[in-house]
Amino acid sequence: MRGYHAFTLFSTLMFFDLYTSQVASQSSGNSSLVLLQIVYRHGDRTPIATFKKDPHQIPTWKEGPGQLTKRGCMQHYKLGTYLRQRYADYITGNPHELMVWSSAKDRCLMSASCHLAGLYVPPPDWVWDKDFLWQPVPIQTRPVYNDGMLVPGDCICPEASTEYERFKNSPRAQEFLRNHHVRT
Repeated sequence: MRGYHAFTLFSTLMFFDLYTSQVASQSSGNSSLVLLQIVYRHGDRTPIATFKKDPHQIPTWKEGPGQLTKRGCMQHYKLGTYLRQRYADYITGNPHELMVWSSAKDRCLMSASCHLAGLYVPPPDWVWDKDFLWQPVPIQTRPVYNDGMLVPGDCICPEASTEYERFKNSPRAQEFLRNHHVRT
């Protein structure tokens, strides 16, 4: 199941970023935040593959196939700024207070980077360039071929492979592929 498939069973689940932030427990009235864990998918991206009669073939997209677009970058930057405002009482700006995991796909790493740029604007004691209010935050990843947690479709799983082949060869899937001139 490696490589680009034009048609996959679990396309919405295969590539997503996992962002986990463990924050110090701070009380607010009768409740306290002990853990903040955010799971999201990459932002808007270019098509991974096209069908024969698609007027927007891959060369049309300057980013290349399956890559994050400017809009996708902005989506995650805005999500980061929203979360920074929402959890302002808990985020110190110290990049060591969180752990970020992403699948190794460029679009996922770029989404995580944009998200963190909005979330972790450095406070004065973390500023390293007064004209560039950004700070690096480590993003953990594994090679795609070894990523069974974040990209379950890319790991070796006989049951998943069997189910994928069964679905791909089903009459419904074959009809879809024929009707849309999808190359597999």
